[in-house]
Amino acid sequence: MSAANLAKPKEGVRVLPFKEIKRRVERAFPRNSQEIPKQNLYFNLYAEFVSRDDMKNFKLSTERPPQNVDALKRLRLPHNTLYVSKESAVIALVDYKTSNLYGPQRFEFSEKVSQLVWEYIKLNKLLETDKTSGTLFGKSGMSTFVGKMLDAIGQPRGNERAINVLRKSYVSSEMDKAGAGMTADERQALAFHMRHSVNTSLKYVRDLAKDRAINVQRVRREVQPTG
Repeated sequence: MSAANLAKPKEGVRVLPFKEIKRRVERAFPRNSQEIPKQNLYFNLYAEFVSRDDMKNFKLSTERPPQNVDALKRLRLPHNTLYVSKESAVIALVDYKTSNLYGPQRFEFSEKVSQLVWEYIKLNKLLETDKTSGTLFGKSGMSTFVGKMLDAIGQPRGNERAINVLRKSYVSSEMDKAGAGMTADERQALAFHMRHSVNTSLKYVRDLAKDRAINVQRVRREVQPTG
């Protein structure tokens, strides 16, 4: 089965704009000096690193992260790892659905989100030793957790998997923002960022257009595959 078929979304759910979901999550689960809700951290991570259920079983490490993808490949990590310090948070993603298409990925979060990660880890005492710990969000999948988060902010899910709703919102917002000006290279970059094929991005857009979740006129030329 192709990566596109594995990743394709279901139809029928009207999604809120991605910025609106983020606003609602941060309002419903605000952070303060005593607590950073799991929902708040998860969405801030997701907003920069769009994923499927890739944040489950993220091993934490305070070791120095690989400096690039080539260095990451040489490590041959057996599991996904989040390298953390006071200044940075770097994902080493090696185990995910379309890894055969894109291979290992390295992503460094912004300084703001990196600091949020470090504060969350310290507040929840997740670091067990100087070098390693357990996981950031536990070993279980995140779909049930994300579903409850979306229910709490009033985002309908229908029969759709919760994380797919977030992905659908992200794609709709990015494509609508770019409109008919999105180039083939930009579509490729969006597909790479979301770790699915360009055709899957186009499948999302077609479904979103049916659901009236995006400005159809602005993206009409973007729902046709390039040769």
